[in-house]
Amino acid sequence: MAMENFQIVELLGLVLHNPNGTLAGTIDYMDGLTIDNSSSKQELRSGPGNSVLYSVSSEFQSSLSGDCVMSTDLFKVLTSTQPVEGSHKFMLNEIIQASGTTVVLPEVPAAGGKIHVFPLDGVGKRLGELKVGTPTSNEADYSIQTKNITVHSKMSGKKFKVIYEVEKEGTRFRKEAKDSSIYRVVGMAKAVDLATKEKKIGQFIIPSFKPEVAFSIGTSNGEMTKAAIAGECLLDPSTNSSWDFIAEA
Repeated sequence: MAMENFQIVELLGLVLHNPNGTLAGTIDYMDGLTIDNSSSKQELRSGPGNSVLYSVSSEFQSSLSGDCVMSTDLFKVLTSTQPVEGSHKFMLNEIIQASGTTVVLPEVPAAGGKIHVFPLDGVGKRLGELKVGTPTSNEADYSIQTKNITVHSKMSGKKFKVIYEVEKEGTRFRKEAKDSSIYRVVGMAKAVDLATKEKKIGQFIIPSFKPEVAFSIGTSNGEMTKAAIAGECLLDPSTNSSWDFIAEA
């Protein structure tokens, strides 16, 4: 028997499939899920007070939005690309006290990677950038061997700012200039039967979800950062519907 009165009480996340039925990913941690529905309306008005005699609604539209914790699958949906795992360059920015004429980096710079070496003055301001050369005879030069940078004797004991790239294993997410992919989405939730107080399965099913191409991501020092997912719930011609909600009996 169907629940006569129910309340959606818990959001469990999204499961996304590609049009060919393969799993596109899951978004497991969300703060909220909203489905907005809109339409346009044409009205026939006439008579005393220009009252509405008849109206026709059209241009029906549904959209999904939610706030999510960052994840690999969320990035895949937002960018509509597959992540690439492998060796990538990462930029480091270090302030290091020289031991005599030697500046020891925490990590080995990447082969062919960018490296910039600046001596600092007494208040931490960057002085002129050093260049690779012969530091034994030229004050503006430095040399490097693995993690060890050698500077001129006039630079002995100074602090240095070193900006350089290292090579590490990582995952690359790339935003390309392309339209977004389309997914079948199940929004998983729990619904409570207000008569029996039992928790049952409740789920939104969007047969054709097209994420917005425009999105925002970022970072913050003040709080943990999340990202929004949003897009259109396109019409399914076979059912003439944009979405279903199904509650367990």
